Amino acid sequence: MRASGKYCHTNVPMNIIPAMNTAPPSKLLAGKPPIGLSNFPELIREGYCYVDKSLLVQSVLDSPAKVLLLPRPRRF
Repeated sequence: MRASGKYCHTNVPMNIIPAMNTAPPSKLLAGKPPIGLSNFPELIREGYCYVDKSLLVQSVLDSPAKVLLLPRPRRF
């Protein structure tokens, strides 16, 4: 469902995620974890794996909520 041209996290169509994953499942997590690496071009060039959270950020920015809780990870 789309309201005013924007997605909300509660009404994102479930088929949007598979459409974004064009790689076969065996290749999705094929890269090594980027431990200690903070250079994005190197991350891509060297074949490290990463998680694209662009849709999550967009849904947070478009959220009509008055209050937004972003808890930190444990032991951070």
